[in-house]
Amino acid sequence: MDRMLFDNTRLFRALSNEKRLTILSYLTEREMCIRDLTSRINIPPTIMFQHLRVLVNCGLVATRKEGKQAYYCIDQEGGKSALALFRQLIAGTGGQSGADC
Repeated sequence: MDRMLFDNTRLFRALSNEKRLTILSYLTEREMCIRDLTSRINIPPTIMFQHLRVLVNCGLVATRKEGKQAYYCIDQEGGKSALALFRQLIAGTGGQSGADC
């Protein structure tokens, strides 16, 4: 239970940043390297790498190396796990949109 809570906290923390959500949006289109991403999102490569590391560590993004270049894409298993968590949260509310908050 504690491990699952830790993983879920890490996932929500990763998704709580606007730049990381933008990165995920671009990666849903196709695999990209840091250069591709920084040309679309106006942040320095070092900051881009930090955001990508957070997304990789929580399992939403996968990486592969080709020579010296690293390519990033949506991790299919991580995406399925995140979707399952969101479905579970929605089911737990009985489909209500926070009316009792």
